[in-house]
Amino acid sequence: RGNELIGKVRISNIIPGSFRNGTIGYALSQQYLNNGYMSEAVGLICRYAFEEIGLHRLEASTLLDNISSQRVLQNNGFVCLGLNKKYLQINGKWQDHYTYYLLQEDWETAMSGTVVSE
Repeated sequence: RGNELIGKVRISNIIPGSFRNGTIGYALSQQYLNNGYMSEAVGLICRYAFEEIGLHRLEASTLLDNISSQRVLQNNGFVCLGLNKKYLQINGKWQDHYTYYLLQEDWETAMSGTVVSE
């Protein structure tokens, strides 16, 4: 839609060396939710993280009731690691989050169209 900024995606907490891990975060304007924009953007940032930066693993966390965000991660092959109690302080209150992860080899398998088994 022209040059309008409708959202953002970032990789942070990049740890090089033997860990090669990073955290992704994202936000999308309310009026653009449920159109696939963020699933596509997260897919592109995963490709960048694995192919360009050479990360081994990505993590992301969502609020428990943010089903749309959880769907974005699941659409990109992320697996729920579990519940993180009081993970992040939002508006002065500690909030529980689900944390998801994606390994480079699982992403490569998903991109090749092969089903990943756990």
